[in-house]
Amino acid sequence: MNAGIVYYTDNSCSERIMYYCRKQIQRCTGMPIVSVSHIPINFGYNITVDLPRGATSIFRQIYTGLQNIKADIVFLCEHDVLYHPSHFDFMPDDERFYYNQNRWQVCYRTGHALYRKTCCTSLCVAYKASYLKHFDALMKVIEAGNYSRAKHGYAPSTHRIDGVPRIGINYFNSEVPCIDIRHENNFTPNRWKKEQYSTHSRREWTESDTVPGWGKTEGRFYEFLQEVA
Repeated sequence: MNAGIVYYTDNSCSERIMYYCRKQIQRCTGMPIVSVSHIPINFGYNITVDLPRGATSIFRQIYTGLQNIKADIVFLCEHDVLYHPSHFDFMPDDERFYYNQNRWQVCYRTGHALYRKTCCTSLCVAYKASYLKHFDALMKVIEAGNYSRAKHGYAPSTHRIDGVPRIGINYFNSEVPCIDIRHENNFTPNRWKKEQYSTHSRREWTESDTVPGWGKTEGRFYEFLQEVA
């Protein structure tokens, strides 16, 4: 089985952050990359889409990438995540969607780090066939005007959506975490207080000035970026 990366961006993140994140992906792996962006970028095989920023744009970008990548297994990658090489060591052994739960979010202003258990689209890996089964159906739901961001979420198979097969999910933890950089243009809201999350969404809540395996981030975020890339 061969693996590849579908990388998607709305180009709303700062060029500085996107540069370091793309550089890190290239350092991590020699997998083929299909990138789908709103503005042309020099990263893998690039496809541009003319869509307004939003959840349905993200889905269409992923779907476009899946239709154009020649790989059996696909890692979904976003423009503002620092991926550790160990993330790409995992390979699924069934048709479910697998989510890496070893994720720390880091504030780009302060460098403060937070860990909590969650499923993120940007840390999903699965067989291309599973993705296509999901997104083939999801596109029809969207075209019919029946998709609700609040009700249906983002990550494949984590919510029940009428008309979309629920393939199932499983989890893994990379040896070293990936870093989700939180900045002023994140699509999902930035929340740093326990009370802003449901009990389920704040499991294993841990705050720190350091990300395990990466080093200290607090008070020195851009210095940290330069060191790792």
